[in-house]
Amino acid sequence: MRLLGDSSPPLLLSLLLAQLSAFASGSPASRRPHGDFDKLANQTLHLLKLTKALLKDHVVEGEIEHRFHSLPVLNSSANDLQALQVKVTLPQMLSDFYSYELHFEWLKRASRPHGHSHLPRVTEVLTVLKSVNSTLQRQLVKMGLSRLPPPSPSLPAHTLPLWEVAHASRELLQQLRLFSDWASRALIALKSKA
Repeated sequence: MRLLGDSSPPLLLSLLLAQLSAFASGSPASRRPHGDFDKLANQTLHLLKLTKALLKDHVVEGEIEHRFHSLPVLNSSANDLQALQVKVTLPQMLSDFYSYELHFEWLKRASRPHGHSHLPRVTEVLTVLKSVNSTLQRQLVKMGLSRLPPPSPSLPAHTLPLWEVAHASRELLQQLRLFSDWASRALIALKSKA
């Protein structure tokens, strides 16, 4: 018994094409709304590993003098992660990571005249920071959130003695390590709220 008659092959093909286009429109990005949060968490964990490795091999040890008062300050602890709100935290996180990018750009310029051996690793940190900022910016756009005004930190002169550049690099690495650790945990906590 034939229900579709002679028009069954074109009709069947049309149905298959309709199903295929419906399947294709449900791309992995639209089926996985938390994909960018996972990517951001992985990027921040990568920053954490990079900073730990650089600190392990750093020439300066012991206490550091805090000279970068324009670095972002963590206002919450690990216990406060569940209270974070996506609409407040993501724009602030982008602003803070952008501030770190500006500080590491300064470090790269200040290190260049001294031919510092860690310069390639600083460039690697900068590359990851730029990637984090790009992904965060994309996530803000997806969620319809506004970006905070870009920070304009006060940075030291580019011509510092080698020893001061080494101390500055240690401080920046320590602060970025702490911030990256917090950010990766915050992004995991925020993922369920997005």
